[in-house]
Amino acid sequence: MTKQLDAQVGIKVHQLIGQFAQEGARPDAEEVFSAAGALVRAQPFSQTYRAGPQRVTCLTAIGLVLCPPPDWQFLGAEIETDDGRLDLAWMAPDDADGAAPGSVLIDEIKVAGYAGQLETNHTLDQVRRYLAFGVSTYGPAFIGVRLLALSGPRRSVLWRPGHSGAPATRQLLETTPFGFGLPVRVAS
Repeated sequence: MTKQLDAQVGIKVHQLIGQFAQEGARPDAEEVFSAAGALVRAQPFSQTYRAGPQRVTCLTAIGLVLCPPPDWQFLGAEIETDDGRLDLAWMAPDDADGAAPGSVLIDEIKVAGYAGQLETNHTLDQVRRYLAFGVSTYGPAFIGVRLLALSGPRRSVLWRPGHSGAPATRQLLETTPFGFGLPVRVAS
């Protein structure tokens, strides 16, 4: 599999999660499969990729499990900024657990299956840029960046910004209130 195909899978997954989030839908497996098939037919891969539709379907289903609850406001998918494109963004409701009303969470989705994908220089640079964007745009209402490894969700992490000059911190997503859909693990 090439990086180009991974990127195409990722964009399709962002689009589908965004489509369902915009509709406020919690689709079943058949609906995800149908929507993924329609999207791949409308936006084919740049080269023959027989496993593409199945991969888009499975990764979308995993991504939907990790979405915030339906009462969180979906802010958008593939949001253009001066420093890159945010995969997904969400705003907390007035009664969200672990978040003040109006708090914002950015999701960076990774679809590749290799173990070090969350630690590459490219990925860490993305996180730094998105943390800076979140702090400058949302200030103290910015929760952080969820780095979601859809091929291994328990490796997913939450990067919190360092407000007032403090360094950013990283913790396993499942040890935070923002690991929606993941079993909660007590931090050790």
